[in-house]
Amino acid sequence: MKEKHRKKPKNSPLKRTSTKGFALTSKDLENIKLIKNRLLAEKIYLTDSAIVRMALELTATATKDCLLKVSHQIEKIPLGRPKGS
Repeated sequence: MKEKHRKKPKNSPLKRTSTKGFALTSKDLENIKLIKNRLLAEKIYLTDSAIVRMALELTATATKDCLLKVSHQIEKIPLGRPKGS
């Protein structure tokens, strides 16, 4: 059975979205998978993008001390192209 497309309410403005590419470590991908599985256990499905956006919402409300602590814990990813490419 085909799902009908829901129409946007006339009074709600259409929000623009941007597509950006980010480098993620294997640990980051494992964390996304872990979060997905925890949510699936509660019968909630989110895309990887939604999980990253959810994390941004949580960190936007974090204290300065919390942000500083976590910023020192994440793995640094080298910028630019690898040598020889």
